[in-house]
Amino acid sequence: MKVLIIGAGFVGTATAAALADAGHDITVFDIDIRKIKAFASAERAEIESCIFEEGLADLLKRHKERLHFTIDQKKLAAVVLDCEVIFLCLPTPRTATGAADLSALEKVVKTLTPLIKKRSAKSPRLVMVIKSTVPISYIAEFEKKLAASDLKNVGVAVNPEFLAEGKAVSGSLHPERVVVGARTPEDFKTLAKLFQRFVNSATVKYLEVGPEEAMAGKLAANFVLFERVMTCFDVVGRMCEVLPNLQFEQVREIVKTDSRIGGWGWYDSLYAGGSCFVKDASSLAYQIKKSGASASLVEEILSANERQLNRLYERMIKEGGVKIKGAIFTLLGAAFKQGTNDVRISGALYFAEKILKQHPAELRIFDPVAGPEAQKYFAGKKEVRIMKTAAAALENAQVVIIGTDWPEFQALAPLILDKAAPKCTIVDGRRLLHHDYEMLRRAGCTVVPVGGPTVKEINGEE
Repeated sequence: MKVLIIGAGFVGTATAAALADAGHDITVFDIDIRKIKAFASAERAEIESCIFEEGLADLLKRHKERLHFTIDQKKLAAVVLDCEVIFLCLPTPRTATGAADLSALEKVVKTLTPLIKKRSAKSPRLVMVIKSTVPISYIAEFEKKLAASDLKNVGVAVNPEFLAEGKAVSGSLHPERVVVGARTPEDFKTLAKLFQRFVNSATVKYLEVGPEEAMAGKLAANFVLFERVMTCFDVVGRMCEVLPNLQFEQVREIVKTDSRIGGWGWYDSLYAGGSCFVKDASSLAYQIKKSGASASLVEEILSANERQLNRLYERMIKEGGVKIKGAIFTLLGAAFKQGTNDVRISGALYFAEKILKQHPAELRIFDPVAGPEAQKYFAGKKEVRIMKTAAAALENAQVVIIGTDWPEFQALAPLILDKAAPKCTIVDGRRLLHHDYEMLRRAGCTVVPVGGPTVKEINGEE
């Protein structure tokens, strides 16, 4: 099938790679010339400089004959004339009110409408698939706008993504479920043809529902996951911080071995970031309140996330004895989690922003892959230096913050003792060094971890 994807972000590119792997002819359109050139090159270094996603570069290279990346409006118009499916993979970021910003989506629809009108009466039926996360009521509004534009033989469907960054490619190739929301048997048939490899799969749930139900399922699923993480942060982790004789890892093990509960989401961190949880929960709360109902539970989960970040910052000051002004800080990690270079809604960078407001002498950042993105994020900040190695970042640091759960950071305790200032303060926002807290304490360091009490040298201790 001939498919057009609008948007070459994490979702659009992973979707394109997976559909090309299924044998379809894919054109991806975006206005970001750097991304388009990188993906079209099929070169690993170029691709990963834009999106670091395991398996993505290999897939784009393997299927380069079926993948076409373009910023050319004429090529876009040509593809629109005879494609069968258009995926809309545009960002819908959170606004100040919590509502989703639909401006990018609206702009694209205005561009596509006159192009769709030029399709021949003999062209196959076109299905426009919303893959972006949008308000539930917007789907009917979207259909009305298309109808008002007098578009013929065009259907609207919803195919929400449930991808975890860092595992987006494997999630696209081997999903747990594929959700298709449409109104007509004809549109369900078109998308079943597109997703043929999953329709009768023994390992994939292929679910055909209404468009609004598909979008509601995405919002509900993300909220349930978000709530699970906040339960760990704000209940299990907090308990282990303030009550005696508790080891977070031991308590967690007891909880997650209950088959009714399961093992996902039982980790402690300084913040739950990324492009989905906060944005989608904010949008869900806004939609519910706009309809006249209470969204107090959703709002409390959002508050718990902010509380987690603020509490760790306050503990660093009070329990860690940190004086920010004039001090040298090292931030290990910039991405919102391991396995990606995405710094959107990154707890590590949010924490860094709080520090920068108090004028440190220097804030050095090291991340295995997200350094360039952090550089862009903090462009113009003279106190910020992006370092190429952890050793360089740690040199004479008075405060060391672990902000991203890169596995290689688990072995950094000896390097911290070797490179950082004597008796430095370590803020472990991921509990990566928990096996070494006692060693660090005996070396004179103060450790302020999430999910546990502050560990420090006792006066008079030998």
